[in-house]
Amino acid sequence: MALPLAVGIATGYPAYGALAAMGGLSSVISGDSPTSTYRMRVFNIAVPQLFSSVGIALGTLVYGHGWVAVAVVTVIALVSGMISTIGAVSSAAGMLLLMNTVVGAGLPMPEPWWAGAVLMGLGGLLVLALSLLAWPLRAGLPERATVADA
Repeated sequence: MALPLAVGIATGYPAYGALAAMGGLSSVISGDSPTSTYRMRVFNIAVPQLFSSVGIALGTLVYGHGWVAVAVVTVIALVSGMISTIGAVSSAAGMLLLMNTVVGAGLPMPEPWWAGAVLMGLGGLLVLALSLLAWPLRAGLPERATVADA
C-alpha cells in the first residue's frame, strides 16, 4: 500500500497515489488467505475490488449534490446489506461498496469522475499481482495440504 502512495508523492500527484493505496487496502481487507488456492485468491481479491471501484465511482457522481447524495448512499446501504448476506466474499464486497460510496460522496475526487475507480482498481491489481507472485513456485500446494489433512 505504501508503494502507490510513494509514487504519487514523488510524481506530484499525492491524491492519485492515495486512491491507488486505498485500492490496495481494499484488496487486503477482502480476506485473502495464504492457505487458499490461487484460483480462490483471484476471486477473493477481484470481486470485492470491483465493488470497491464501483462504490467510489457512484460516490464521486453524487458528490456535492446534497439530498441526492443522501438518497444514493441510503440505497447503496440497502443493496450493500443485501449483498453481504450471500457469503464471506460478498460480505467484504458489500462493505467495500458502501464504504467507498461514502468516501466518494464525501470527498472531492480527481477529475474525470471515473479516475478514482480506475486508480483504486490499479491499486487492487498491484496487490493481486503480489499475491500471485509465488504461484509458479507453490502451484497446488494449498490443494495438496487440504488433501493431506483429509
